[in-house]
Amino acid sequence: MFRKFLFIVTVGLLLFAGLVTVPSSHASTLPGYYSSYWYKPRLIHVKYPVYVYQVNPENSRTNQKMVLLEDSKVQAENDTTFGWVVKAPYLQQKRGYIWIVKGHYSQDWIKW
Repeated sequence: MFRKFLFIVTVGLLLFAGLVTVPSSHASTLPGYYSSYWYKPRLIHVKYPVYVYQVNPENSRTNQKMVLLEDSKVQAENDTTFGWVVKAPYLQQKRGYIWIVKGHYSQDWIKW
C-alpha cells in the first residue's frame, strides 16, 4: 500500500515539475486517410457536423440523408469503394444499404 502511494506521489511530482510529459492525442496524430488502420471498424467521435447518406452499394442510389452532430459516437471504417462507412445505433439499418460520409477524403472530421 505504501509503495503504491509512494509511486503515485513520485509520478505526480514529476508531472508537476514538467520533467515528464504525457503526449496528447489529437487529429494530427491520426493515421492517414489511405492507411490500412482504417480498413478495420474503429470507434470514433465526430469533430464537427457532417452529412451521412444511406446508399445502396449495388447502384449507388441515395435513400436518405442525415447529419452526424458534433461529438456523435460512431463506428467508422475506410472502404476502398465508398470512402468512410459509418455505423451507429441511431442510423437506421435497411437491408442492402450502408451509411457513408461523402466528400471527406481525410480524417479532419474525426475527433480522436
